[in-house]
Amino acid sequence: MPVLRVEFAFLPVVIRWFQQFFPLADFPVLPAWHTGSPLRILSPDGLNPRGQAWRYGSSGGTGCLTHLLPNTAVTFRSRPHGRNASTKAPAGMRIGIYGGTFDPVHLGHLLLAEQCREACQLDQVWFMPAARSPHKQKAEPVAGKQRAEMLHFALAGMPEFVVCEQELKREGVSYTVDTLKRLHEDQPGDELFFLMGGDSLADLPRWREPERIAELAMIVAVNRGRTPLPQGDELRQLVGESIAERIQTVEMPACDVSATDIRNRIAAGRSIRFMTPRSVEVYLREHGLYGAPRPVDGEVP
Repeated sequence: MPVLRVEFAFLPVVIRWFQQFFPLADFPVLPAWHTGSPLRILSPDGLNPRGQAWRYGSSGGTGCLTHLLPNTAVTFRSRPHGRNASTKAPAGMRIGIYGGTFDPVHLGHLLLAEQCREACQLDQVWFMPAARSPHKQKAEPVAGKQRAEMLHFALAGMPEFVVCEQELKREGVSYTVDTLKRLHEDQPGDELFFLMGGDSLADLPRWREPERIAELAMIVAVNRGRTPLPQGDELRQLVGESIAERIQTVEMPACDVSATDIRNRIAAGRSIRFMTPRSVEVYLREHGLYGAPRPVDGEVP
């Protein structure tokens, strides 16, 4: 059986050529580092317009997309998408640091990151899943490896968005000031922007070393489309003079999607379509996370 292998760098060109002969409704670019049970999706109903099934599987330990054609296998091999703690960005970049549990990642996270990237003219936004958040210790999150994999799926094909798994390799609680200190050591020539929801501003003075956080990074407080953010004297009274001078505010459209709501919907058997990327939705089903029913053989997740 002939096999055509294509490097990820040329994948968009190959897809456009391939669609001339086998048109697709949707073609998500899936990362190579994931191996495991097949994901049988490419369009909302799991089939392309010609009714041909696709699946995501593994070959030789490396993830691949395989189109099931008679006597032919077309395999798209991709390089791992994302960044780990040992990989450095080019010097002199403006990098947004977006931490959280991402349990799971959803469209509200992506919208916030994109609004900040545009408003602050960031070169990249690094999504940094926490091993354990100091602000969310009541419930144990899904395993860090799976949360990182969902982020990789959600951000695939968007080079400005990067997954940094540095915090997952550390044990214990992830404190913002410690993360920023390590990033400054690794990226001394970069300008860091710490992205946070504006609703957390009132708690910032109670974080570990808040003044040091403001020294290490510009704090980007995002109004998630609800209550207006404090400004001027009100902001200085809330967080202090030195911190207020290092706060930039960004507006984003109202988005009521939350990870808690997604988890509750899954547990209740309700739809989460259009609340998280389709690839993440299918990943949740494939792995039975948050009580999601696993698809039976032959069923499209």
